[in-house]
Amino acid sequence: MQGVSVASTGSRHLLYPSANVAVQTGTDNTFYNSQSNKLEFYGGNLTLGGYPVILKLYFSPATLGVYPMGLGTTNTSTVAGTINALGNNGNFVGTSSFTANATGTLIVPGGQTYVNVIRVQTQQLMTFTISFIQGTLTVDQYDYYAPSYSNFPNPNNNWPILTVQNSTISSTIGGTSVQSTVTINSNYQTLSNETNNFILNNSNISFFPNPAKDFVTVLADNIKNIVITDISGKKILETNQNSIDLSAFHSGIYFIRVETDSNSIVEKLIIQ
Repeated sequence: MQGVSVASTGSRHLLYPSANVAVQTGTDNTFYNSQSNKLEFYGGNLTLGGYPVILKLYFSPATLGVYPMGLGTTNTSTVAGTINALGNNGNFVGTSSFTANATGTLIVPGGQTYVNVIRVQTQQLMTFTISFIQGTLTVDQYDYYAPSYSNFPNPNNNWPILTVQNSTISSTIGGTSVQSTVTINSNYQTLSNETNNFILNNSNISFFPNPAKDFVTVLADNIKNIVITDISGKKILETNQNSIDLSAFHSGIYFIRVETDSNSIVEKLIIQ
């Protein structure tokens, strides 16, 4: 993902006149209004729960941050607007809340390190109506911000280095679809070369968040096997999927073993 000018996204930007910056993730564009005291989300073309979705938050944008922001900062806002999914238009309403709930040191794939990182969890719950179809859309997102990192358009606009998003979309005719995505800022490679251990990293294998609650995501190429055991060594889960649902796990200390074609690690995983 990377910050770009709103105009550079083409005719789409005309649908979001209140936005002053856009973020590109692959072919998707999302639109924001970055102000001195807050960051607002105005929607865009997204892929949520495996569905291509266009959200237009004209009526009431989601507040994703208020400044100054520190550990424990929280806010809830009402969101409403129009939605396009599966080629049809409709309306949605809901709530969006965020909490700055963790700080620490972040290591991204490749070993670059950021200190004094703040993690912001955003949860959106929306209900929508498209023609005769009704449904719900939930988004649970973690954004990792580093004070030393600044991108477009000026040093006061801090875009997340890393974003982890889990989305679920359910409708009366389409059933339920769940999707997990991880995006990393395209410019992160040039920003730092320190070392530490917020994301456990060894031989290009990493996982996060840790401590974890509802899920953990493994970043590695050519994953062969992932095994989670409790502290007694009892196998609790075995999979080869990089996004692991932890909602059924009890709080405590576990161990996660990640094996790829070329390497493997065993690390402690804390589940809250």
